[in-house]
Amino acid sequence: VYGRQFILDGIEAGDYCIYLSSNMTENQYRNMFSTVQESALNETTKFINPLRYPLGGFDDKLNQALSNLVDTIDALKKSNKNKNEATGKGEFKSVRLVVDSLTHLFVLFGEAAIIRFVTQLSLVLHDADAMAIFALTTDGAETASSPSPSPSSSSTKNIQNILSSVFDGTIEMRLIEGDHSNNEAPKRSIRLLSIRGLHHDPSWISFEIKEDGSLVFPDHSHSSSYVCALCGKLIAGTPLFDSEFTFDTQNCLETYRKLAGVYGSNISEIGLPSEV
Repeated sequence: VYGRQFILDGIEAGDYCIYLSSNMTENQYRNMFSTVQESALNETTKFINPLRYPLGGFDDKLNQALSNLVDTIDALKKSNKNKNEATGKGEFKSVRLVVDSLTHLFVLFGEAAIIRFVTQLSLVLHDADAMAIFALTTDGAETASSPSPSPSSSSTKNIQNILSSVFDGTIEMRLIEGDHSNNEAPKRSIRLLSIRGLHHDPSWISFEIKEDGSLVFPDHSHSSSYVCALCGKLIAGTPLFDSEFTFDTQNCLETYRKLAGVYGSNISEIGLPSEV
């Protein structure tokens, strides 16, 4: 869900977006972005399914997918360079990548192969100053009456610990099934679980999904007190402003700008730390 929103935000911002999925067809991908004009989807996005490469075994298909990603990003970097030399402007078209999902790739190719794939790809993404989301489905299903994760989630936790050394941060989404006897709707929430180099206590924030697939977060714009968009503390003195967001210190403001540069402006809505 957040990956789709991430791509939509990228298209709107003029970024080049790549969507990699091993359990989706080209038509399914296009249907997921049916609200985007066909021309814009063709010009600013690319879909990759490793299983669709016709030759070789599974390892060959994974290597071809990595080569395709590297070639696409390199071509975009060269295009940016040529345009800048021709116009004299320092404009740069950013790259966004969504891998949906690592869970399915682990089943198909094995943990060792996918960890190598992700590690190699992360180096390419860092060199290109690209933004990326890697989706991983956990097996800790929760219900309103029993919110405890299943014991089998420990294997997923081990994978998360391994990948945390590669990723800059982890965003976690949770779905709690409602009481079906009372026709209670499921409750969705999201939080920023971790950010490299930043210690904090993650907190959940609820959200809803509109009919068009976009995410809707609670509106706190009518609060009578200013709250720092980064640390969540009430601002006692004069707040610092950046766009529509408020901050209590210059350090919070600068840290927020760095995080927003990596994860996009929606970072303020997905559970930032309560303490920094």
